Amino acid sequence: MATSEPLPNGEFMFRRDGIGDYAVVFVHGFLDDQYVWNSIVDKLSVSDFETVQFDLPGFGERTDATGPYTFERFAADLSAVVDAVNKPFVLVGHSMSAPAVELVAASRLTA
Repeated sequence: MATSEPLPNGEFMFRRDGIGDYAVVFVHGFLDDQYVWNSIVDKLSVSDFETVQFDLPGFGERTDATGPYTFERFAADLSAVVDAVNKPFVLVGHSMSAPAVELVAASRLTA
């Protein structure tokens, strides 16, 4: 059963579903919202993974968020979500979220 919870700073909510030691974080594209992933999430049958979804600023439940809307801001929000999830994760993004996913992945590389 999906639950919504606020980030520790309370800036916005994200949705978690499932139980597991790992997370798959889904990031929507342009003119979409977190719910665009529902048909995919509903078909996943991987045990030991939870799914995570949230709205980027300017979209979905965050349409009232003020700008600027930049890839750096999207990446900062995504980083805040994966920090709050606090477990190993996989990022899945499409369209405009792909650069944000890349920024977060690159920032988390270890030497």
